[in-house]
Amino acid sequence: MERSGDSSGLAESTEATEGEALESTQLLRGHLVIGHEVRSFKPCESERDLWVVDETGGELTHVYETLTSGVYQDLYVVVFGKVGLPPSDGFGADYSGSIAVVSLLHAAPESHACNEDLSGITVQASGNEPFWRIDIRDEGILLSELGSEDRFFSPATGSAEEAGLRRFRGTAEAEAGQEAGASIEIAIDERACRDSMSGAYFSFSARVEVDGRELIGCARQGW
Repeated sequence: MERSGDSSGLAESTEATEGEALESTQLLRGHLVIGHEVRSFKPCESERDLWVVDETGGELTHVYETLTSGVYQDLYVVVFGKVGLPPSDGFGADYSGSIAVVSLLHAAPESHACNEDLSGITVQASGNEPFWRIDIRDEGILLSELGSEDRFFSPATGSAEEAGLRRFRGTAEAEAGQEAGASIEIAIDERACRDSMSGAYFSFSARVEVDGRELIGCARQGW
């Protein structure tokens, strides 16, 4: 689950020039378009169109096709990739650069897209029926549920990753709507997940135990 990369300074980081290529893998957010003769990725806060090389084993292309219905429809994605020069020939030669996508983290047809802000969040998990969301930060865990007051659990202690599984545990503080001492346990699994309502793609699955209940949903890492 640990990957290097940061979306800060994204516009500058994608400005590869002639004779220059960026070899490091970085987190990139933007809009993806795949179609006949088109493999385009436009990073947030940038006007450049990058030629896309799918190095995810076809997962990127498959998710795009399942979440879009119109021709050349934009799809918001969060990926890990390497930005470099465009190919020397073929359709990609007309682009200002290229991106080799090595991992798809998130894809959503309906979202806050480039306006979303997960800075400072270690992991965000969510689910439906009814809606719930958890933000895990270094200072604690915030649980939001439809029709209930937000609850805070502190501190957010995480165990070492093992076999693709990472666990977090927090203890409730004495606040409105909850008793001190209640606990929450969260398991984040490296299994791809699809939101049950929107169909959005997440690279992690989540299981939450709180108040004797089990909440099942999807998760993504922040930045």
